[in-house]
Amino acid sequence: PTDPPDRSAAAAALTFTQITSGDFHSCGLVGDGKAYCWGLNPVGQVGDGTRMNRSRPRAVSGALRFTQIAAGTSHTCAVTATNQAYCWGSSDNSQLGNARHSTMLTPSLVRGTRKFQQISAGFRHTCAVTTNNVTFCWGDNDWGQLGIGTTSEHDVPVKVLGGLQVRRVSAGDAHTCAVTTADKAYCWGTGQNGALGDGTLEQRNAPVAVAGGHSFRRITAGGGSSCGLTPSNVAWCWGYNVKGQVGDGSTTRRLVPSRVSGGLLLKQAVAGLHSCGVTTGNRAYCWGDNFTGALGDGTETNH
Repeated sequence: PTDPPDRSAAAAALTFTQITSGDFHSCGLVGDGKAYCWGLNPVGQVGDGTRMNRSRPRAVSGALRFTQIAAGTSHTCAVTATNQAYCWGSSDNSQLGNARHSTMLTPSLVRGTRKFQQISAGFRHTCAVTTNNVTFCWGDNDWGQLGIGTTSEHDVPVKVLGGLQVRRVSAGDAHTCAVTTADKAYCWGTGQNGALGDGTLEQRNAPVAVAGGHSFRRITAGGGSSCGLTPSNVAWCWGYNVKGQVGDGSTTRRLVPSRVSGGLLLKQAVAGLHSCGVTTGNRAYCWGDNFTGALGDGTETNH
């Protein structure tokens, strides 16, 4: 079901400071840290206490205020100003991290007393970075995407191997990537199509360094590809590329980072079945799969 017409204050124009998109729902934070979500909601990923699809932003239940929010495929997670992590939505693979294997229609505290500064929700797993730069993951682990050396599912946070000091982590469909405080990139999980960027197609159950020796300040793990931005705003992508989502002018899978064409300087980039970025001049560019016009260029032609 979809929500009926809503003329309440909640439906009025909101000023967002942050936004995130999952597969079929989106969420954002407003100035005071209040979270709003909208879209598909059969397992409570909107977080408003219902299973009703929402065609406009709805306030996430409760009085929590967040500093960062991340939408996954069928769950959502966020970090509060006091560095606590909450998740809601589907828990079919323990991706909520609360040791409960049931759908949560409202925010549920991630188990443990750790303080988190950043969180990322993937397909059926979640990863987060603590305030002392240690990475923990939980949920589905069939492909080693938790980075703990095994393929066992975990319903509470488990420390990623390698002793890395991480600034930011990104959970994809079946792989995960992270950037360290020294600007080095590591990935783990499925190596199918070269998503890990280590020059192989191997599955890695613990972090491996991305090849090429590049320095990255930010990285994103998509469905079967990944993209990273250097401190000088140059974009490199790798992995699945049959529709051109690496953006280097080819449709050949890339096992190591390949520079995105066009000489663009990007301050933000995200990877998926199609990839998009924002330049330092605030222009948006997209490339890859253009099914149903996903690239926003007025066509359905892949680029």
